[in-house]
Order: sequence, then C-alpha cells, then structure tokens
Amino acid sequence: MRKRIRPKVLFVDDDPAIHDYARAISQRQKLISRHVTHPDSANRLIDRRLIAIKRLLAYKQKKRAETTDRITKFRLTHQIRMLETLKTTPFDLIVCDINMPNGCPVGLGFARSVKQRFKNQKIIMHSDDYETMEILVEELGIPNVYKGFYRERDLEKGISEQLPKRKRKQIN
Repeated sequence: MRKRIRPKVLFVDDDPAIHDYARAISQRQKLISRHVTHPDSANRLIDRRLIAIKRLLAYKQKKRAETTDRITKFRLTHQIRMLETLKTTPFDLIVCDINMPNGCPVGLGFARSVKQRFKNQKIIMHSDDYETMEILVEELGIPNVYKGFYRERDLEKGISEQLPKRKRKQIN
C-alpha cells in the first residue's frame, strides 16, 4: 500500500485574508497547514512539535533496541532517520509576514530566530517594505522574499516553488 507524504506548512500572518488564501491552497495542494497570527504563537507551536518529535524518536529507538525481528528493525531504523530529519526542519515550509502586528517588523525577528535554530528550514517572507526585504536577503540569506501576497495565485505560486515534488512512501 502506498501513502502520500503531505508537506507541512506553517503560516504566520496577522492578516485574515492571507489565512483564507492559505486554507484554500492547503486543500487544493493537499498540505497539512497550521495557522497562527503572531510569531510568539509560531515559536510555541514549533517547540511543541519538537517535543513531540523527540518523544516519538525516543520511543522508536527503544523499540528498535528491544526487537529481534530484522524487518521490524529495518522499518524502525528508517522511521528514526525520518524523525532525525524532522528535528532539523520542523516544517517543510514557513510562510511569514514581516510586518505584524500592525506594521511592526516582528516577523523579521522571528525569521532570524528560526534560521539560527534550524539552518535548513525553508522560509518564505512577504512584505510591502523594500528596505526590510533587502535586510532579509543580505543578512539572513533568505532569498524567498516576496512583495506582498495580496492575490491567492501569487501565494500559491510561492508555495509551489518551495515545496519538493510529491513523493510516495511505501507502507506495508
């Protein structure tokens, strides 16, 4: 039996229209999405996700150590490798507004903290402030900065460009 691996995307924006667009895109592209309105909420969500990953990883490692069946041990080893990868990039993609709430560049600080913790994390930032966008590209090395996502198709295009092509995972 084959099961699709669904990308996980975190949307951080204080604009309800962006979240409406994101929900529609998530349904069309079959994404697992989480929506928060402030970077502090996003950090808490990332921390909770990491705790869950670490607990599951410890459980799988314990099971692998206890099992004697070669096939089960092989499957658990593969699952452990996947969980190790998730520890370095908790989401497949993070889409974040730079200026929120109400024009404060809090999203910029959020992007910095995420890049410090998870160097390989893909982030899409958007803003209508060109000066802030230049800082993102130069200082943080975030090349995926867009001028606003005020149309649904622009947001969907940005997400599609950053997510890998869909893979299928074998499940027995």
